[in-house]
Amino acid sequence: MSSFGSGYNQNENVKHFLEVERFSVSPQTVFTSELTERLYTWWSAHQPALPKRSEFDILDHRKLVPYLYLYRFNEPNVIEYRLNGEAVVAAIGRSQAGNVFSAADEDPEMAALANYLMEVAEARQAHCCRGTLAFVDKKHVCFESIDCPLLGDDGNVSHVVGLLVPEFAKGGRRSAL
Repeated sequence: MSSFGSGYNQNENVKHFLEVERFSVSPQTVFTSELTERLYTWWSAHQPALPKRSEFDILDHRKLVPYLYLYRFNEPNVIEYRLNGEAVVAAIGRSQAGNVFSAADEDPEMAALANYLMEVAEARQAHCCRGTLAFVDKKHVCFESIDCPLLGDDGNVSHVVGLLVPEFAKGGRRSAL
C-alpha cells in the first residue's frame, strides 16, 4: 500500500498524481477557493522577499488551520511532513504528519511529491495545484491547493506551507468557510 492511496494499483495512483495541474502563481492568478487566495495574499505581502518560517504564526490563520499542511526540508533532498489539518487528513485518508520522504523514496508517489516540493523550493515561488484526488482513490473529489516556500534563518527555503481545499465547485468559487 502506498502512503497516499489505499486501494488500487500504485502505478495508477502515481499516474493520477502526475495528472494534477500544477503552475506558478502570480498576482493575476484567479483562485477557485477564497481560502487558497487568503494564504497566497499573506505570502505575497512579503514580496519581493520570501517570508521566513518564523513569520508564519498559525494563530494568525485560524480559519485556515483545518486545510493547512507544512513540510520541512531536513536535508536538501529529504522532506518531513510536519503537520496537516483535519480537512487534509479527511481528504487524503490519513495523517501524513511525521512521514519522511525523498526523491529517491521507494514509494513512487512520495518520490513524485518530493520532486514537486523541491521544484517549489528551487523556484522560490508559490505554486497552485488543481485536479481530483484520484491519487488517493477519490476521483469524484476535486481540489485546489497552494504551496508557498518559507525561508529559514540561513536565507534558504526550509519549509513549504500549503493549503488544500477539497470539493470545490468546478468552474465556480466556493468558500469553505
